[in-house]
Amino acid sequence: MLERDLRSIARVHDRANVGRLLLAIAAGTGTPLNLTGLSRDLGIAANTVRAHVDLLETLFLVTRLPAWHANLRSRLIKAPKAHIIDSGLLAHLLGAGAERAREDGWTAGALTETFAVMEVMRQASAHPDPPRMFHMRDRAGREVDLVLERRDGGIVGIEVKAAATAARHDFGGLRVLRDHLGSHFAFGALLYTGRATVPFGDRLAALPLQGLWSGS
Repeated sequence: MLERDLRSIARVHDRANVGRLLLAIAAGTGTPLNLTGLSRDLGIAANTVRAHVDLLETLFLVTRLPAWHANLRSRLIKAPKAHIIDSGLLAHLLGAGAERAREDGWTAGALTETFAVMEVMRQASAHPDPPRMFHMRDRAGREVDLVLERRDGGIVGIEVKAAATAARHDFGGLRVLRDHLGSHFAFGALLYTGRATVPFGDRLAALPLQGLWSGS
């Protein structure tokens, strides 16, 4: 795609740098996109990095998930998260096989989050009135991987964990979101690799990741 499709949509003279940028985004997939840091680390001008990220989105290799904030203006100044769209491509870019995905916690988490977030986005896109999608991170570092916002203001939060058990501390970001929104918070789900649905208080539960495709 970088050799053929990139040439057809833009006059890019440094396709190797686009490939390096894709690898760098893969290494930080699911984290806030720091264009200044990428520019410094790769030795590429910041405006060029910005343009190349746009191209990677156009090629459907990368997607940016905007930051959510109750204040609409604040959403515009917070960094989006960058995700490699396909978890199989992500595994390839990370050089991760099945054994590494099982044994390395960071790799397992990155692959699982990417798969779950992209699957939710895919399914939601088929809805007649799809919700808007964001991520949330507060100043204390508490996060929600995916925030779905309906037109009526209702919010669903989704956190993803590559583990077969769930604990109260896994719901820190979801509790912050729930307590801040009050009645506008519809539900908070922790998607995990266990098989049981486990309630964790008011409008919070751990749900099996396999429910995304089994319909259970």
